[in-house]
Amino acid sequence: ANMRLHEIMDIEQSRKWGVCTLNDFQKVCINPDPEIADAAEKLYGDINNLELYVGLQAEESKPVVDEAGLCPGYTISRPILSDAIALIFNTRNSSGFFTQDYIPYNLTTRGFADCQQDPNAFSFGFTLGRLFLRRFPNQFEENSPCIFFPLMTPDSPSARPPSTYFLLLAHMYL
Repeated sequence: ANMRLHEIMDIEQSRKWGVCTLNDFQKVCINPDPEIADAAEKLYGDINNLELYVGLQAEESKPVVDEAGLCPGYTISRPILSDAIALIFNTRNSSGFFTQDYIPYNLTTRGFADCQQDPNAFSFGFTLGRLFLRRFPNQFEENSPCIFFPLMTPDSPSARPPSTYFLLLAHMYL
């Protein structure tokens, strides 16, 4: 309840940005409770219109066990863990802490170059597009709109070309 305002702001900002729906992000909402799925379908008219942020919040939580700590849904837990690891290892890049070892010698020349943003590269050098190209090498071309605007979809689901459903195919590569 204390985060209600932030959650509402997140939902509204996601709508302004045109963030994809949950079902564009993953084929089905991982919540076996039919009551929750029915409520979402009634609220959104069609389960395929369920927004990403809302769907992630409604996803079934991990089971609570001794010393489990945070027990979010499985999809949310992965980015939280990834962010925690990135914070630990990226302090040298962002805050100036440990900057003496952020050099090609310690990271390899290729690794160091990969950490740099190149505005002249495809996707304007943004990392998410590069990650999609690496993770789904046969799914995209370098000039694909999905690489330039990841997680964005056209206003109308019927106007979306089949290629924008790339995240629906992610399960084949995992």
